[in-house]
Amino acid sequence: MRLALGAVVIGLLAAQGCADFMAEIAANQAANVLGKAARSFDTEPDPWLAYHGGLSQLKFAEGALEASPENEDLLVLVGRSYTQFSFAFLHDEVETSADADREMSRRRAMEFHKRARKFISRRMVLDVEDFDRALLSAGDRFDQILSQLDPKEHVAPMYWLGSSWWHLISLADDDPTLVADLPRVHAIMKWVHASAPGFDAGGAEAYFALVELRLAKQEGGSLEGAKARFDAALAATNGKALMMKALYARHYCRAAGDREAYLRTLQDVLDAPDDALPERSLMNALAKQRATRWIAEVDKYFE
Repeated sequence: MRLALGAVVIGLLAAQGCADFMAEIAANQAANVLGKAARSFDTEPDPWLAYHGGLSQLKFAEGALEASPENEDLLVLVGRSYTQFSFAFLHDEVETSADADREMSRRRAMEFHKRARKFISRRMVLDVEDFDRALLSAGDRFDQILSQLDPKEHVAPMYWLGSSWWHLISLADDDPTLVADLPRVHAIMKWVHASAPGFDAGGAEAYFALVELRLAKQEGGSLEGAKARFDAALAATNGKALMMKALYARHYCRAAGDREAYLRTLQDVLDAPDDALPERSLMNALAKQRATRWIAEVDKYFE
C-alpha cells in the first residue's frame, strides 16, 4: 500500500514538473510572438487601438513571465512596454487631467515606471548577481559593473532602465529621494550613449537635452547645450521622429522664450507625412495630437 501511495506521489510530482516544463517552453515560444507584437504596437498609427491593445499585450507578456521568470527577452520586453505605455499615454493623462484627477494620473504613470525598473533590474541580475544592490547603493561597484557590460547584450535593458528611471524622476520633482538618484541615471545614459548613440531614435540625446534644461534653471546646464543635444537627437532620424520635434518645441523653445520657433516647429510636426517613419508610427501620431494641443495653448507659455 505504501509503495503504491509512493508511486502515486512520485507520479503526481513528475506530472507537475512536466507541466511546469511545458509551460516554460510555451512561454519561451510566446516571447518571439510578443516581440513581434511589440513591433506592431510601435507601428500602429491609431492611438486609440494602441492604447487598448497595448494594455492587453502588456499583461499577457507579464503572465508569460510567470511561467518563464528568467526569460531575458521577456523581462526586457515587459520593462520596455511599461515605460513606453506610460510615456505614450499616461504622461498625457497627467498633463490633461482635471486638477482633482491629476494626482491619481501622476501616481499611475509613476507606478508603470517603477514596474519597468523592477523588470529590467531582474534581467540584469541574471548576468550580474549583485546588480540590483549596486544600482541603489553608494560606492563604486556600479561603475565597475558599467565598465564590464557588453553593449551587444546590454544596451537595450540599460537604456530602458535609464529611461524609466528618468521619467520617474521627471514626474516626482517633489520627491528628494528620487531626485537624488539623477547621478546614477546619468551614468547609465552616458554608458548607453557611448555604446549606441542612435538607440531608440536618439533617445539618450533627448535625455541629455532635458537634463541640460533642468540644470539651466539652476546651474551647470545651458540652453545652447540643450539645443545641441536636441539637434543630435533629431539628426538620428533626419527629423522624422516627430515626437522628438514636439519635445524640442515644448521644452527647448519654451525655455528659450522663442514663440516663433515653438509654433513653427509644432506646425512642422503637423505638416509631416503620416508615414514619415513607419517604424515609429504610433509616436508620430501621438506627436501630432500633442502638437495640436500645444499650439492651442501657446498663449499660456508666451506673452
